[in-house]
Amino acid sequence: MPEEELKPSVTPEEWGALYAAVRDRHETYANKARGLLLELLDSAGIDAEVVEARAKSVESFVNKLQGEGQRQYLDPISEMRDLVGLRIVTYIVDDAIKVGEVLEKNFEIAWQRSPIASGDNGDPDRFGYVSDQYEVRLNGTRAALAEWAPFADLTAEVQVRTVLQHAWAAISHKLEYKAEREAPRKLRRQLSRISALLEVADKEFSELTEAGERLDADYVAALEAGDFDIEIDADSLAAFLKVTQRHLHYSKVAEEVGYARFGEVVDERAADWTLANFHAFVDLVLYGSDVTEQSKLADLDLVVPEPAPDYLRFGLREIFDKSDRGFLPIALPVPMLSLAYALALRDFLEPDLVTMMLNLPRELSVGLESVLFEFEEEDPDEDGFEEEEEEVQE
Repeated sequence: MPEEELKPSVTPEEWGALYAAVRDRHETYANKARGLLLELLDSAGIDAEVVEARAKSVESFVNKLQGEGQRQYLDPISEMRDLVGLRIVTYIVDDAIKVGEVLEKNFEIAWQRSPIASGDNGDPDRFGYVSDQYEVRLNGTRAALAEWAPFADLTAEVQVRTVLQHAWAAISHKLEYKAEREAPRKLRRQLSRISALLEVADKEFSELTEAGERLDADYVAALEAGDFDIEIDADSLAAFLKVTQRHLHYSKVAEEVGYARFGEVVDERAADWTLANFHAFVDLVLYGSDVTEQSKLADLDLVVPEPAPDYLRFGLREIFDKSDRGFLPIALPVPMLSLAYALALRDFLEPDLVTMMLNLPRELSVGLESVLFEFEEEDPDEDGFEEEEEEVQE
């Protein structure tokens, strides 16, 4: 900014016009920085609920200059540190701490305040959590790259908090109480109690996550040692699949009896499909356990053994043959293990519930119903007229 423009006589509105002329550069940097953070978090294995970025609006910029008690800027466009702002919301405290480590490794930290890592929430009369705050610049290595060089002089403010901290911030903003002294005396105790509960909940979620990871490791170690005397639940089933790879075996069997080969799925929805299929399998096994008193992984190991017995191979083939041949079933690993499981427990499972749990397409569920439950449901005619009721085969 030329020195002659740095005059106290420049009004906030005039500064706003100057900022509006360069705001696009800040917005571009905000979006690029968000993309970079997403990549860095993914590489570090950090799952974030929210990663968002913004360039300060012109209106907000002007309001900040007009605010009472605000510092005086000679050149607010270069001196304001929050013209580019980023926010990262993690699920647990441990991940919020890891985000700070990622920032320290990949940016130059101009200033930071980290109450999450230190356990110091600062002012004792300030409600709830205050987020970790970082003022960052591109480090020398990245700033030297052609795509980042135009933003080497910019500072960004990065805010890191947990989901519960984020919820508190939203609610307290709505209440408009930033400190205990601002609240009516009758409300202070209740607000402090809520704040304390949220802090305890954040710690409990972190401890619960750590306990779950230890339990998963214990399940895997036991199964690898040949101990299948483990109660069935979602975590133990995940360990069962990881150690035995039983779902891959039944996928291979399905290919052998005619199902289309399941190749590598490059669609970005593949992870969602895999998770949905796993939860369908969990629901089906838990339901089957309820009706058959099949409560241990050892029982599941007997129901869908490896190698697959002939009757399960024949059942999978029959489902394929009786499905609509215009639809080509794919040998997805977990669904094929689920079909084999349903075949093995055909005397105990309810048709509608199984097809609902597995979320099967109609073309395949018709085949499943006819094999498992000894009736075949006809498609309604196109005109919507009622069909004659067919006799259910015994």
